Amino acid sequence: MERFGEGLAEAWLVQFPDADWFEFGWGDAGFYFEVPTFDDVTLSIGARALLMPSPSVLHIATGRGSPVEVFAASDHVALKLSDQALSDVLKFVERSAVSPDQLVPVLYGVSAFYDGRGKYHLFQTCNSWVSQVLRAGGLASAPGPSVISGGLLWDLQRRYGRT
Repeated sequence: MERFGEGLAEAWLVQFPDADWFEFGWGDAGFYFEVPTFDDVTLSIGARALLMPSPSVLHIATGRGSPVEVFAASDHVALKLSDQALSDVLKFVERSAVSPDQLVPVLYGVSAFYDGRGKYHLFQTCNSWVSQVLRAGGLASAPGPSVISGGLLWDLQRRYGRT
């Protein structure tokens, strides 16, 4: 990862020395910190996150072994990236964080939050961020379906196949 990034990637490698892989996410800071489980989501929390532009965070979770095995029960799409595409993806992710300074709390496993760049709102969601990350790496991803996770997954499976 170090050879592909612009600086923050190196800090993340130091912060997570035992990581075999990294999972990146971006989203509403309040939602991440106020909603411990999906069962805790309320209409008012969801409406506030979507309708009122709010601060964002970058979340990084790491793991050992194969991510395909760790997330075997989840739908996923295998994407092949050239070294240049991976570099472009990582640079986009790095630009989504303000600094390498970790915030608390940890969401799950070996992970950390970082102050994010940009505001979260109805037209800039966690799923639209993933679509932008993919497009930064030269992959096709339609912005419209990516507003919701099911739409993003549908679009990627349609383009790249199911795995």
